[in-house]
Amino acid sequence: MSSMVVEGCDIVTSARVGIQVNHPWAGDLVVQLQGPTGTRVVLLDQVGLDGPGYGCAGADVDAVLDDSAAVPVEDSCGLNAGAAVAGTLQPQQPLMALEGMIGSGTWSLRIADFSQTDVGSLQDWSLDLTCEDREADLSLDMSSDADVLVEGQSVVLSLTVENLGPNQVSSATVTNMLPFGLEYESDTCAGTFAAGVWTWRAGGLTVGETASCQLTLRVGEGAPSALVNTAIVSSERNDPNAGNDAAVVSLTAAFFADGFESGDTDAWTAVQGAQP
Repeated sequence: MSSMVVEGCDIVTSARVGIQVNHPWAGDLVVQLQGPTGTRVVLLDQVGLDGPGYGCAGADVDAVLDDSAAVPVEDSCGLNAGAAVAGTLQPQQPLMALEGMIGSGTWSLRIADFSQTDVGSLQDWSLDLTCEDREADLSLDMSSDADVLVEGQSVVLSLTVENLGPNQVSSATVTNMLPFGLEYESDTCAGTFAAGVWTWRAGGLTVGETASCQLTLRVGEGAPSALVNTAIVSSERNDPNAGNDAAVVSLTAAFFADGFESGDTDAWTAVQGAQP
């Protein structure tokens, strides 16, 4: 098996594969291409073998596999001078099976030799991909049910993600690094909280679809008077409008003035920024 890493290919729209193999009996070989998501396409399958026996008896493969070629690889044995399987040929299975796949990642060429006596080697291979950059504009809105809070009080943040298109996404994710003074309490969307970061995996969203969640936070001990909470949405797609990916809620932590910590709560007065 031989592998290469492809970068910067969002979605595959077409593919061509070049192969150079030295082998004394080309008809012994089965060659497969595997994409980053695990999809496999058979490029050669014992060329010339149509029943019991052996395939193409010539040596070597020097071919480009392309769905648009005129000649199927199965019919190519000895058609050209040089390698037994040569020229631009239709693969055994259409490469169009790769269309719509994620192109970035590790691609592998797998070769099986069905002879126990012959020995061959892969000399070179190439992968020519045509890719499409699929974008999706995700927007995030966030609001709170209170602006001024006291120590120990909870606030509910309402978050809504919307996919404005033009393509759907499969993995919209919201992250929120909580500022000092705000503590995670709960949420309504099976989010996770670790190392000060709350994560909501909103999942797939078609164009125009929204997803919502309520995040409950608590004002912790010693919180500063100004609390700024920022959440950011992202996905596997390129986002052409980064300006609506982040949402901010500003809160004020207030503290009761001295002398009002006990007694009739109706008489308490909140003083912003004054720590008892």
